[in-house]
Amino acid sequence: MARRKKRKITLSKEKCIFITSLVVTIGLVLLVINRTILKDPEHEIYFHDKTAEIFIGDQVRFGYTISNAKQDESLLWTTSNSKVATVDSTGRVKGISFGDVTITVELSNGSSSSIKLRVKSYPVRLIVNTDIEPIKNWYNKELTITLDTINIEEIKYCISIEGECNPNLYYKDKIKLPNGIWFLYINYTDKNNKAVTHREIFKVDLKAPKCDITRIGKLYEDDATIDIICGEDSSGIDRYEWYRDGARVFMTDKSITYTKEIYMAGKHKYSVKVYDVAGNYTEYKIDN
Repeated sequence: MARRKKRKITLSKEKCIFITSLVVTIGLVLLVINRTILKDPEHEIYFHDKTAEIFIGDQVRFGYTISNAKQDESLLWTTSNSKVATVDSTGRVKGISFGDVTITVELSNGSSSSIKLRVKSYPVRLIVNTDIEPIKNWYNKELTITLDTINIEEIKYCISIEGECNPNLYYKDKIKLPNGIWFLYINYTDKNNKAVTHREIFKVDLKAPKCDITRIGKLYEDDATIDIICGEDSSGIDRYEWYRDGARVFMTDKSITYTKEIYMAGKHKYSVKVYDVAGNYTEYKIDN
């Protein structure tokens, strides 16, 4: 039997270059697919906010999310200007001085996110007696105001019962405000040499109402009335509470009350408490 001759296949130089190029191209495509699709395609980090503001001295951590988070994820934190704000390895940011800065966090795979941060100087922070709460913006006890002097070089203030005034008193440790409506003006310079003017209004009413009571008719008469006429009160009269034998039976914001609202047959003790807006009150007994 005759042997079949083997056929020799030869490729031209051009075909070799084409095939080589094709193989390289396919390899590169597969590599890109592997990195962008097959290898953690959504493994990235992003801040919840794009911008934020803090004050000098504040220490905060900003919220972020890592999609498809890995255990023991490695994060790299950086600041664009450590003289304005620093950031440690845990992501805790501290305001150092007035200005703008960018905080960036990066994953080990190169994904990163940034937040633009403005570091501000503290305004003057007022601290009022912690045991005194205002009632409808009025205080019924003498106030002691203290100022938070953090990051502030110098504070001048003035208080006036008449309106605007020129701060000319150096602040030491407290400001006392007695009865009256007080305008408090503060000028200060922070450590960034920034001048700021601050204004507050405090309403203080330490005096209980003073009133006169007139009555028309007898308590048991349906058309009898009791009229309460009060002198000028700095905060104004808020309400009238009527009591029978120590228990409140009627409340109104009108100065004239019909006795039928409070009267009950028999022997009883009657009184009225007149409240001003600040919560001060005076109690008056009513003859039966």
